[in-house]
Amino acid sequence: MQALTVLAHCRAPGTETEAHLEWICTLFEHDSPRIRAGALVALSRQSWSQSLRRRVPVERAVADPDPNVRTAAYELLGRWNDETSTRWLEYGVRNDPDDRSRLAAARRLSRSDRALPDPSSDPVRRTVAWVRAEHRTPRRVATGWS
Repeated sequence: MQALTVLAHCRAPGTETEAHLEWICTLFEHDSPRIRAGALVALSRQSWSQSLRRRVPVERAVADPDPNVRTAAYELLGRWNDETSTRWLEYGVRNDPDDRSRLAAARRLSRSDRALPDPSSDPVRRTVAWVRAEHRTPRRVATGWS
């Protein structure tokens, strides 16, 4: 877990180091949801690598029983910012049973300037409303100055 946390903050410089990261892909099968989520987070910094992207089991990650793994998958997909990842994020907004995971998918969609899906249920309606409200609310730095 410690190695994955460090890798989540690093970006490998190029394809010559890609082989050194392949071991992370074996962790998608790990018994621990913390390790599975950590592997997704670690690879999110390596979004430039198409071959590593192909090794991520996206369908399994967004269907993982642990919401932290699904949230990590949505964060990873948000960094990819392509049509396939957009469809998976939309799927997450519409179908994820966990409020926080659904919110992570909606935030990533919104950050990539993609349209949020039309609300099809009350949980989706709340999630979309929350993300839209975040965009309307000016943010202040918590420095004590107003």
